[in-house]
Amino acid sequence: MFALLLGMSMFGVAITDIGNDNPEWEYVGAQECIPGYKKSGFSFTIGKKVFFKQKNIDGTLGSVCSY
Repeated sequence: MFALLLGMSMFGVAITDIGNDNPEWEYVGAQECIPGYKKSGFSFTIGKKVFFKQKNIDGTLGSVCSY
């Protein structure tokens, strides 16, 4: 169980580092998206769907998976 929690934490840090270094995320539901870099930032998908969006530096959410 500890290894799973540690792995999830490390994954969260790695994904935050790819983005804008803001550690705040928000659940956005299952949004269709192709993984990779976009105008709206980097998207990491599970089954071509985005479930969480990293908040902008100013705290706003912005668009999800904008090409």
